[in-house]
Amino acid sequence: MLGHKALVPLQEFFTLAHDSPEALNPLGNNRWAKQAYAFVHMCLYGRDGRYQKPLALFVRRLGKEPASEALFTDCFKMSYKGMLDELRGYINVTDYKHIEAHVKLAESPPLVLRDATQAEVGRIKGEAFMLGGHPEKARVEFITPYIRGERDPRLLASLGIFEHTVGEDNYAGRFLNAAIAAKVERPEAYLTLAQIRYAEAMAKPGTTDGDFSPTQTTQVIEPLLAARQQAPQLQAVYELIADTWAHSAAKPKKEDIAVLVEGVRLFPHRLRLLYQTAVFAADTGMNEVAGPLVDYALQVAPDAKTKEPFEKLKAALPSLPAAFTPSAVPAKT
Repeated sequence: MLGHKALVPLQEFFTLAHDSPEALNPLGNNRWAKQAYAFVHMCLYGRDGRYQKPLALFVRRLGKEPASEALFTDCFKMSYKGMLDELRGYINVTDYKHIEAHVKLAESPPLVLRDATQAEVGRIKGEAFMLGGHPEKARVEFITPYIRGERDPRLLASLGIFEHTVGEDNYAGRFLNAAIAAKVERPEAYLTLAQIRYAEAMAKPGTTDGDFSPTQTTQVIEPLLAARQQAPQLQAVYELIADTWAHSAAKPKKEDIAVLVEGVRLFPHRLRLLYQTAVFAADTGMNEVAGPLVDYALQVAPDAKTKEPFEKLKAALPSLPAAFTPSAVPAKT
């Protein structure tokens, strides 16, 4: 198929959305999918394996950095055009090595089944109804085992998240506090409780200037710090930490900014979080952190309007050595 058609330019090829029709339907007359197969095939099996390590490096860095020609060149040591020419040559004359591996897996232990508890049944069915858009049915499934005396922390967490979703934050807070007191393993529960407390602080700030009091700040950030210790890590956790400090009468300390830097490392495409972190770092005198963050943002920002606040921030910083990736930011401050 690709032998008689122009290849997709790599700038477009690597920035295709994961939920686009081409990505979701790889079969049939799909030029992008065929080119993706050819590219990976060449990197894994062709050209005497010279592209195996660059491909692994490229994929690993894409987990933390947006796709760009600069990133590609850093990994493959060639431009988009150079690689497109290389891929065209591979399509025309496909030379590769067949690789076969024989692996003997240990036998798995026998699967032990048990009846689900009433709390598990209610939680799973309730969340299924919520995903299907049936909140009233979900409420019945959630509350029935609770009325019968079930107090499983995961059920309490689901109840709290559900009540928050339907706008009943008074009930939500009670369930979530109980779940968190039982050390539930679900970061969304901690995030939801923090969101409720943040909304309460926004409605009734604790200072005459309209800022959060130190107590309010602590009440919001405390569950967020617990959430970041659990999997999966959520970008909303770090964004709410930054928003809380932005409204706080107290200023973040270096150890607080280190938490935000951690968020930037995990979610480097969130430019708003990146900007807030850079501002806090600059205000605290941590220019060795703010400088690389601003330089990285200027490299990946999509347009002039997005770059403008970073350019203003850079102008206010002392001259620092350029550093274009989050990995250049010190891990410890």
